[in-house]
Amino acid sequence: MRKLIFLFLLSSSFLSAQITTVQTHSDVVIQTKPGSGQTNYSGWGEFPSSDKTYSKVIATLTFECAPGLRCGEWDYLNYIFLGKRRGDKKDSLGWEIMRFITPYGFYWRSSDNWKHGWKFDITDFGPLFHDSIEIIYRHTGYEKRDDRGWKINLSFELTEGKPERDILSINHLVQKSMNYTSQQTFADAYAGDTLKILPNSDVSTIKVLQTGHGAVQPNNCGEFCAKKRFIKINGESVNTQTVWRDDCGENSLFPQAGTWIYDRAGWCPGDIVYEDNFDAKVRKDTIQFIDFDMENYTAEKNGSNYRFTAYHIEKGPKNFQRDLAITDIISPSDWYKHKRYNPSCGLAKIEVRNQGKDTVRAVDVNFGFNGNKDQKHWIWQKIAPGETAILDMPIENVPSNTTSFDVEITKVNDVAGDDNSTNNAMSSPLSNQVPSLHEETIIIFFKTNNAPTENSYRFFDAAGRVMYERKGFTKAQTIYRDTFKFYNGCFQFEFDDRGPALPSFPLNEDGLGWWANTTDGNGIIQFRKGSTGFLDKNFAVDFGTKFNYFFTVGHTLNTSSIKTLETKVYPNPAKDEILVEYPSTAKTIQIFNAKGQQVMSQAIDLNRDHAILKVNHLPNGIYAVKVNGEGTNSTHKVIVMH
Repeated sequence: MRKLIFLFLLSSSFLSAQITTVQTHSDVVIQTKPGSGQTNYSGWGEFPSSDKTYSKVIATLTFECAPGLRCGEWDYLNYIFLGKRRGDKKDSLGWEIMRFITPYGFYWRSSDNWKHGWKFDITDFGPLFHDSIEIIYRHTGYEKRDDRGWKINLSFELTEGKPERDILSINHLVQKSMNYTSQQTFADAYAGDTLKILPNSDVSTIKVLQTGHGAVQPNNCGEFCAKKRFIKINGESVNTQTVWRDDCGENSLFPQAGTWIYDRAGWCPGDIVYEDNFDAKVRKDTIQFIDFDMENYTAEKNGSNYRFTAYHIEKGPKNFQRDLAITDIISPSDWYKHKRYNPSCGLAKIEVRNQGKDTVRAVDVNFGFNGNKDQKHWIWQKIAPGETAILDMPIENVPSNTTSFDVEITKVNDVAGDDNSTNNAMSSPLSNQVPSLHEETIIIFFKTNNAPTENSYRFFDAAGRVMYERKGFTKAQTIYRDTFKFYNGCFQFEFDDRGPALPSFPLNEDGLGWWANTTDGNGIIQFRKGSTGFLDKNFAVDFGTKFNYFFTVGHTLNTSSIKTLETKVYPNPAKDEILVEYPSTAKTIQIFNAKGQQVMSQAIDLNRDHAILKVNHLPNGIYAVKVNGEGTNSTHKVIVMH
């Protein structure tokens, strides 16, 4: 175990963010080495000097087929290590900071211009990225080299500023392959570490990268079995986590050539390996013993193992009272991770994280396109400290030529800005992709496969409310035709394969047709024109868990004033009463104060399309009026002023 302790120089210069991008691997061709099973590709980067601290560090990895070759065939482990350091450090760490699993890539050749990419949030390792550093990319595997390979690019984006918490020390605990023939063999592989907790430590983050490999009976461990891992401090279990990914069928890279939809022990083919982070409250200035354990298990023979890397990172107290950070733009976006949800319309979606001490209850957002943040939205949503949330914003107008989507948080809890302005804005580059235009009458042509109970579909309006839904299919190899009429607007079609599987067809989340499950057979899903019945859109059947398709009717996206089924609340400000207009699907109206406490609730009169609520008894202040119902959930800010 090796421990690095860091000292920080903090100043007010971080009010405006400075971003440095460092590329360590540019168009590097990687191939396997069958004799040894691994190849290393080193690249050097010149990072900012050691007096800089980072509020965020993001690594970006892209894959393409190697020039003149096919892409790699198999799902192999790839590791990214921090190697030698020059400048003030002059050492060699050899620490794993990222892990990635290659896709089943035999569908693609370099002539296809295929490309995909992934982002890693490695902010906790920020203090290590200074001066001149060697980054080692390790590609493992045994496939032949003569006709396949990958071309990779790896870069690092470092945003200067105060992090959520200062990193005080990084303890490298373990990095090895740990046998899982039994619980005891795993425990014997790592003896644990005794650590002296720093006197100014506020929280200890236990960071784990763990993936299971091998397919030994029983349960095909460790690749295809879900087993519990325990983090222990002083012999007491403080955290339990099942080592498993249950969302491989929702991979952003689809379809792939192999068994990409199978869920696995901590990984999916063609995706990054996500860290498990547990924040332990450990008394400062004490001696602590840290260890790991797995649940009881006995294999029939050797061959099951976990590739295991772990760190203990000591952090100081939170640096900001109010700090809501934009961490991602989900839609509209061109980024590979979000291809299942783009090109989109109707709603913009951003991911935020509450990095401050205060609970967030209200957020004001300005957003728009091509640098113009001319659209505004207020969102009433509780986000506790440390929590991540998705914020939805209705898009009112999109220009005919879009180059970027831009968003900025302007108020938190109805106070301008927050205590950290460096993470309040983000921009997502956009190409000129727009959702398809369809007729107002659409025929859904759906032929079931042999597992019809797994399927359902829904249409959503521009506000994300369910308009139409069809489920409960029971007849195999049967054609269903449904006709739907739409008003002018933006809509989303979602087709799902997560329904209950029949006992005779247990494999689920595998689309309407998949080469590795011929038992289910193949189905068909199409849009047909209501005017002629002719084919309008044919959907691919190898989509895994589900797919989303956004489309418009009666207009292109650069048309303003799209009709939506709106809930309206007025007057605002209000003195004695408010009038709430609602759609027929509404059920209840609730009013909450600025602390999130419910102060009023009223059921909907189903014979009316509006309700009048007396507010003259409420103290002056800001309130959230929430309308709830089937497919109807909207919240509006109202100021009460007597």
